[in-house]
Amino acid sequence: MSEQNPFETAAADAASDATPARRRNAVGVAALAVGVIGVLLGAVSTFAPIGAILQGDYALVGLLSAVSLTVAVVLGLTATILGIAGLAARDRPRAAAGVGLGLGAAHLISAVLGVTYSLVLSSLA
Repeated sequence: MSEQNPFETAAADAASDATPARRRNAVGVAALAVGVIGVLLGAVSTFAPIGAILQGDYALVGLLSAVSLTVAVVLGLTATILGIAGLAARDRPRAAAGVGLGLGAAHLISAVLGVTYSLVLSSLA
């Protein structure tokens, strides 16, 4: 007769009693990633026009602003849609999806406020 190792028996019992691991929410993580990328690109786009301003190339400043706005809207919409989809997933963690949704909504609000601000300033001139 062979003896069983008590450590192997205990490990097998612990493994069978363990609750199943929660599944990941890949869509929520993607929403978070897109939102964070938007924040990082927003920080870069804040300082990008400085060189053009110092050279007096205001047409380039306008182009950089338009590109920045377009990227912010695309990333904001993407993060918002992915965040909503991640929150709608059943039996999945929702924290990353919620943060991604919040960042996406913040990008969209920022874009709308930026356009509104520009329109108000241009109407005063």
